[in-house]
Amino acid sequence: MISQGWKEVKISEIGVVVTGNTPPTHDRSFYGGEIPFVAPGDLGFRKYITTSEKTITERGLAVCRPIPAGATLFTCIGSTIGKIGLAAVPLATNQQINSVIPEDNYDPEFIYYQLANVAERIAKMAGAHAVPIIAKSQFSAEKILVPTLVEQRRIAEILSTWDRAIETVEALIANARAQKAALMQILLTGKRRLPGFSSEWERAALGGRGDFRKGKGISRAEVKGAGIPCVRYGEIYTRHDDIVRDFGSFIDTASASRSEPIIRSDILFACSGETAEEIGKCVAYLGDHEAYAGGDIVIFSPERDNPVFLAYLLNSPPLVMQKSQMGQGNSVVHISASNLAKLQIVIPELDEQDAIAQRLLDSDTQISSHQFQLTALRQERAALMQQLLTGKRRVRVPAEAAQCL
Repeated sequence: MISQGWKEVKISEIGVVVTGNTPPTHDRSFYGGEIPFVAPGDLGFRKYITTSEKTITERGLAVCRPIPAGATLFTCIGSTIGKIGLAAVPLATNQQINSVIPEDNYDPEFIYYQLANVAERIAKMAGAHAVPIIAKSQFSAEKILVPTLVEQRRIAEILSTWDRAIETVEALIANARAQKAALMQILLTGKRRLPGFSSEWERAALGGRGDFRKGKGISRAEVKGAGIPCVRYGEIYTRHDDIVRDFGSFIDTASASRSEPIIRSDILFACSGETAEEIGKCVAYLGDHEAYAGGDIVIFSPERDNPVFLAYLLNSPPLVMQKSQMGQGNSVVHISASNLAKLQIVIPELDEQDAIAQRLLDSDTQISSHQFQLTALRQERAALMQQLLTGKRRVRVPAEAAQCL
């Protein structure tokens, strides 16, 4: 069912569909100018495309098809197929991108949103090939729904408002993360002291501050969707940051009996990784319920230190550098408990550790709050797009505007 006042049109009926072109790469006179030369890697991160990794000169543009502002760029070849963007300045693209240049009776912003809404459906046309591809003829023949120009503009205006709200929250998250990084830099090194603290920090080897033991087992086949919570080493890289706040894996009683239990205040190190820079990332476990650690995890139980402070400290750049120098192996890098014990740390007394840990936890709480807001906005925007761009939910158009159509 198509809503009253809406129609189904082919993409080719919206305007001109242009496939990009790449100037000869051996001639440097084509490259390095001020004109954006957009590749698939430039798409999918932001709505408006104003810059690109590579640029071309006016001479380079002469061998490409110029793309005006207002065109929607759609990747049709390769692993990034379906990534899109809206040209905000005149530019050019390579041959992996088809650009839709709309005619005057189509709103550029609406066309961008509509193509974004159907991008996943169009991407499925590529099929399962070594190099996924959507031919220009296939892309051009695909159909989308469009209302009157007035309603197009009103829908685009509403969705743009949501996009601005999302961008505002994204900026808040970026700012909060930058502030946390700055706090870590000054608080974890003692460059700035919190009020009320002045005692000297102690230099020590990590091994002298507690005991090490190893995680055990927990194969992929043993992992369940529910049961007794556990941490697997890969999840330290993908799921947890500094602190274990929730669990993504569970095991049954039989598997738990063969695994290593973890208790409150333990710090879990991932001891295998793909690069030396990531090896030894750690998280503090603050829970009180039964939980277990899988293989390739080294567990450190501090005797007299704040585990949250230690986790932040051990993940800070100076300690990351120390751990990277201890990594062994090429395709898979490992770090041992004996090497982790040699890590040199400079650490304050426990009450100052507690205060620093709380300041950093407060920063994480602020970031998490913004992230929750961002997730909600994105979900609401997706639901709104589905309703507005299919005509299931109509927008109010002023009568005088409709008469002028």
